[in-house]
Amino acid sequence: MKTFRFSIHGQKFEVDVKSRDERTLLVEVNGTSYEVELDKEIRTTKTPVLVRTPVPLGSPLPEAKSSGNMAVNSPLPGTILSIAIKAGDKIKKGQKILVLEAMKMENSIQSDYDGEVVRVGVSAGDQILQGALLYELKTN
Repeated sequence: MKTFRFSIHGQKFEVDVKSRDERTLLVEVNGTSYEVELDKEIRTTKTPVLVRTPVPLGSPLPEAKSSGNMAVNSPLPGTILSIAIKAGDKIKKGQKILVLEAMKMENSIQSDYDGEVVRVGVSAGDQILQGALLYELKTN
């Protein structure tokens, strides 16, 4: 469970707490096991336990459809600073689409696919949430 190091009158002790119940501890002092009975009941702390839901791991990009429309959503919440595309533009994979400010950092969002922009779902200055539609793309 836990290891403690003590020095008493110059002599060093290493104490490993192996287990415990309400009034008894099983400890090992410098390699020798002892069962220690406590005068008081061990109180558990009243500190709340923080319980968080597990964060989902990132998923791979969806396969581009051979033809059809694909919605591209925001990877994080923030403010749209600038947009470099408009409906009807032909874009290539890796091309800069827009700049998103999130947590006081500018993030350049690039296209993951080749295609034609069907519509842009945001405007410069918009504050968006994670998952908001950024643009719709028609893949070839």
